[in-house]
Amino acid sequence: MPITREVALKIIKYLIDNPSFYFPFLVMCKGYANYTDVDSDFVEIVSEDDYKNLLENAKYDTFELWENLQNLDLETIEILSKGFIDKILESKIKAIKDFIFITFEGFTFQPDSESDVPDIENMQVIGFSKGMDIQEAFENIKNGNSYLKDTSFDEIIGIELKEKKFTYFNLK
Repeated sequence: MPITREVALKIIKYLIDNPSFYFPFLVMCKGYANYTDVDSDFVEIVSEDDYKNLLENAKYDTFELWENLQNLDLETIEILSKGFIDKILESKIKAIKDFIFITFEGFTFQPDSESDVPDIENMQVIGFSKGMDIQEAFENIKNGNSYLKDTSFDEIIGIELKEKKFTYFNLK
């Protein structure tokens, strides 16, 4: 995995200062000239002398972490486990959400109205839908309600419903 020079130097310094810490990766530097008998373009950085050479030579700027999983100790397993758990839980946060879709277009008449003129200027509920995000929910409502294409509604507003509780009120 590619890493920046800055990150590589911080890792190397930490490993030098904490020799008992097991890091399950090799810090590799491309074109590091300290070793001339190596066939690879990348050389493992292993010593404090390597670290000092890298500090003095900014031309070494291509670094990678290579897997080196062997003889894992309990602390390393716990750190790796926490990273994987965080990743899994992060993906669960992206759960399916509820949305309402409304429009300012259209008119409303009171019950039993005989007037040709709308009684109230308000919004019309187009429908409810679910999705990972508002775009997916909008596509779901369009695909699940083909009759919407036959209406004259055009400008639709989507709002995420944070709570699924409804409270009912009476005006009188």
